[in-house]
Amino acid sequence: MAHRLDARLKAALREKAWLIERPRGTRLHVIWVDGATAYVGVSDSAWGSPWPAGIPRLKLPRDAPSRSTLKLGEAIAVFLGPHETELLRAGMRAVDLGAAPGGWTWQLAHRGLRVDAVDNGPLKGNVALDPRVRHIRADGFTFRPRTSVDWLVCDIVEQPIRVARLVADWVAGGLAARAIFNLKLPMKKRYEEVSRCRRAIEEILDRARTHLGLRFKQLYHDREEVTGYLAPDDGTSRRIGIRRPPR
Repeated sequence: MAHRLDARLKAALREKAWLIERPRGTRLHVIWVDGATAYVGVSDSAWGSPWPAGIPRLKLPRDAPSRSTLKLGEAIAVFLGPHETELLRAGMRAVDLGAAPGGWTWQLAHRGLRVDAVDNGPLKGNVALDPRVRHIRADGFTFRPRTSVDWLVCDIVEQPIRVARLVADWVAGGLAARAIFNLKLPMKKRYEEVSRCRRAIEEILDRARTHLGLRFKQLYHDREEVTGYLAPDDGTSRRIGIRRPPR
């Protein structure tokens, strides 16, 4: 029902747009209770989601090697927002740690980046033949590039604290300018584990005297994970954090 009403509401708003005073930096929200009742509100556009129900509707690309590609696709949409084409440009260099079977590598190569896909496991499908992709059979925790890269992405299945420290070491050491990474959370005390990882990253950055912005968010495609974004705090990422759940 809500989907059918959604189209009619959009048409009505477009028709009456000239009558509506639109405060700068606000977003309209409509929550349907039933076919005749709805709640209407506004929020600061810097914090609210631009997508219905807060979920970017992504379609699995036909030639992507795995559904994990949607996790990085959503992270790019959420964290980079309107700066995506500015921050992910053709010709940039990236490293994908724990790349196999290649879902995250596909997202980057599809945008024209040159990717070192690091994993002892095989890449699958067309991404394995992409001339922009170089498959390096190595341990993601020990591999280091010869020169710095624009992007580091990491979806290694490992303890969250190890992944957090790995990513922080890369960025603090100047090996990567920006990073998107996933943390596989334990069954219990998940908020505490994310906080522990945040502290570990901040301690590494402080020791290196590196000032960066750190964001965490549990995305729609994450399931039992959270996604982190570590980058220069220059206002190009959406203001997104993670809040403690109510007791």
